[in-house]
Amino acid sequence: MAKDGKKNNVSAENLVETVKRWNEQITAGADKDFGRPLEKKDKVAFEGREAPIISRPIGEGPYYAAELYPAILNTQGGPKRNKLGQVLDPFGNPIPRLYSAGELGSMWGHIYQGATNNSEACVFGRIAGRTAAGEQNW
Repeated sequence: MAKDGKKNNVSAENLVETVKRWNEQITAGADKDFGRPLEKKDKVAFEGREAPIISRPIGEGPYYAAELYPAILNTQGGPKRNKLGQVLDPFGNPIPRLYSAGELGSMWGHIYQGATNNSEACVFGRIAGRTAAGEQNW
């Protein structure tokens, strides 16, 4: 985000203040704005990754903002993927150099939560990109 917020009409000060408020509340042990739980025992987020922590403080910046809009277009299913974004074969082994992000192999496939498509695509796109960048050349 531009320091002046001109790229998406979000003031940098508002973004920094929102992150600061979130961090203070979560560190104090409660989401006072929305009442979301901080932990859930025995929750598996996706294949090979347990995720009992639901909410935690956001680290130091830089922070970025993107405008997202709800949409109806959606798919579910596809191949499973692991926590590195690698697509798994039917036996649970990573298929070399095959990655996925977003809805393809979604971690929400069995417990779909609406409105996660954009964020999941961003998160797993970054995870898969980092994993792919670490591959040895053929």
